[in-house]
Amino acid sequence: MRTVFSDYEKLVFDEYLRKKEMNELAPRLTILSPAELRDECERICSERFEKRDEAVLRDFFGKASDQKTCLQAIRGFKVTKFKSLITYLNKKGLSKTSPKNVQLLAWLIDYPERPYDYSRNYVIKTDVNLVGRPAEKGGEEGTLELKKIKESGGKEVDPEDGLADSGSEVENSQNGSRLNFDDMPGQTDTGIESDGVKRKVENLSATIKEKEVKSKAPSKKVVFVGVLIFVLGGGAYSIKEIFIPPPPPSSGSCMYWNKDHYEQVPCSQKISDVLVLALDTSRLNNFRMLTHKDSVIRRGKGFVWYSKIDNDVQFYTADGRHPIFYSKRLKPATQYIIDKYAALIKLP
Repeated sequence: MRTVFSDYEKLVFDEYLRKKEMNELAPRLTILSPAELRDECERICSERFEKRDEAVLRDFFGKASDQKTCLQAIRGFKVTKFKSLITYLNKKGLSKTSPKNVQLLAWLIDYPERPYDYSRNYVIKTDVNLVGRPAEKGGEEGTLELKKIKESGGKEVDPEDGLADSGSEVENSQNGSRLNFDDMPGQTDTGIESDGVKRKVENLSATIKEKEVKSKAPSKKVVFVGVLIFVLGGGAYSIKEIFIPPPPPSSGSCMYWNKDHYEQVPCSQKISDVLVLALDTSRLNNFRMLTHKDSVIRRGKGFVWYSKIDNDVQFYTADGRHPIFYSKRLKPATQYIIDKYAALIKLP
């Protein structure tokens, strides 16, 4: 089963790393603690329990004939049983893990092609793994194999060698010219006879390879400048992404934050001292500030996010950026935060 299942495993893990890189994962799936994983499983079971996932959930949690029994099983599940999945994720998929861990991961990240179908062939379409995981040696998919080129004499050469395995010509990669050993003195049809000439040829070949390597290797100064440009450019881009909200479109629908919720407005409408954003219907309909302690307590851990600015704690129904202080990201509220601050809610 392992060999048949491995392609599906690669696809699921690559999708996990892609979502992690794009910041599309729930916060708990990046924290990777046993308790946080169990809380995330409970949240997902509450929000998107699907019939197709019953077998996978039953295999992992012991029972899941319906949403209610699934939630009961998760709440009573020993968090230590998540450790093997956490080890697998921390080692970037290079350690072995059981198929039920992989299928649970597919459920956690909402991988569309789930559950695993034994009758299907899962094909990795990319030539190189997208996630930076080392390719498996000898594999046809997801690997970067050494390419070979054909010389006119039918001999294969390694492109990193710069020299043919046999034959009478060596190519100088710097100027594209070819050195014909047949024209050299002391050479017969059967090979090089003179030791002196032979040594010269070997020295010449070594010189060509040395120059080729030096020409490919950038100087320390060039490397330093390149790294500096990359760091400064990347840093400027990151700062822009984090601290500067995207400008609203010039036309169409936008939205702005009004006390405890977003309201839709035309993008052309000018509102002073208010951050106007492009319309996000999901956020418009579902993102709210929780203004009563009872609503925070009723939703509970795993369904509440919070911000703490100048010792003022505010609770929200979803994660993302703060609706007013755009540079701040909301954090998942722990039970400690809820118990300590829910009673201190200040109305907007």
